[in-house]
Amino acid sequence: MPEKIIHEIRWNPLINQWIIVAGHRCKRPWRPSEEEFRCPFCPGSPETKEFGPWDVLALPNRFPALKPNPPEPTHPSKDLFKARKALGLCKVLIETPEHEGDLTNICLAVYST
Repeated sequence: MPEKIIHEIRWNPLINQWIIVAGHRCKRPWRPSEEEFRCPFCPGSPETKEFGPWDVLALPNRFPALKPNPPEPTHPSKDLFKARKALGLCKVLIETPEHEGDLTNICLAVYST
């Protein structure tokens, strides 16, 4: 029997907030090994090459915490256990093709040219 992946939004009464539970995200890549290191978001990389030159880029998230067609919650919502579908849309926003420095300094360098 395949492992059931939990993907839902749950109410946390201790912090008085809704939280996203997305077990499938633990399978997303974190960092490549030193030998194969290449940023997936550098201009010209497999993730970005189809866009040509860019300043800001929004890509579909391959491991989204929210989905347009999410599964039903694993348990019925009642009493303390409240759950909802993880309905939504997730994108990866790449603010600049530059990697070095903080965003303020990068923006200053880009807009001062």
